[in-house]
Amino acid sequence: MMLKKQYAAIILVIFAIFLSHLSMETIAQVVEPIIVNIDSLGLAFVQLNGTFIGSEYLWCIGEPLYIYSFYPSDLITYLDLENKTILLMSPTDEPISYSINYVSLVSRPVDTNSWVAQLYVPVTTLFILPEGSVVKQVNPPPREIYKIDNRIALLVSPGNITISYVLLTVQPSSPPTTTQTQTTSPPPSTPITPRKTTTTYVIVTLIILVLAMMTYYLALRRKALKQSDIEAYLDDRDRAIINYLKEKGSATPTELMEATGIPKSAFYRRINRLEKLGIIEIVDLGMKKVYRLKQK
Repeated sequence: MMLKKQYAAIILVIFAIFLSHLSMETIAQVVEPIIVNIDSLGLAFVQLNGTFIGSEYLWCIGEPLYIYSFYPSDLITYLDLENKTILLMSPTDEPISYSINYVSLVSRPVDTNSWVAQLYVPVTTLFILPEGSVVKQVNPPPREIYKIDNRIALLVSPGNITISYVLLTVQPSSPPTTTQTQTTSPPPSTPITPRKTTTTYVIVTLIILVLAMMTYYLALRRKALKQSDIEAYLDDRDRAIINYLKEKGSATPTELMEATGIPKSAFYRRINRLEKLGIIEIVDLGMKKVYRLKQK
């Protein structure tokens, strides 16, 4: 009798664990429907809400590009582009209600105005087509068809779905649809590159001319150093080299060292400095090299 009671207690514990696990599985679910708000370029803002415990994988609709927003702010999200899934991780072990919006490519152009979306949807989903769309075919047929702000909305069941539509007028997407529990964020605006005008070319040309004039002025100023500025760099030995070259016209390094008495190590430092100042220059005569005052 005692043994039967123990078996009964074990069975009750196992059953209780099974029920708790089952309740956890039912908590980790997406609130239906998922809303897919498609714009005129085939991109969509996908919004979904739900609850989960610990961690959960969400199957993305279309080809996800990036996560636009999520709630709560401490929710950890990871978008796996290859597997088209989003991993949600909670910092606690308590059930968490979440809201997440991501941008995905859901439809592609067939020709100039025709578009097609061939997708798998994991749960009941509401597709809101771009403004100015006319539905050609939906396979399998939608459960319901609505009109939301002059846009066609299709409520479809889980599974593979093909939606073909014609976009009669390419217009910016209408403002996001708002429900009691979900809000679609407006898609980011596409930057418009302004056309280059004649004024732009004139401004660029003037800037180039000003820079060219400044460069030319600085080059002239560098070349046309005043005699007083050059004199500030010279000492008696420099002047001795210059006076000898004025008298002789040209001279070899040996002749200059002998005439001025400047040691060899100091002589070449001075010669190089005078050359950089533009006072003297080297002339190659084949068998030898001579220095002379730079001709202006």
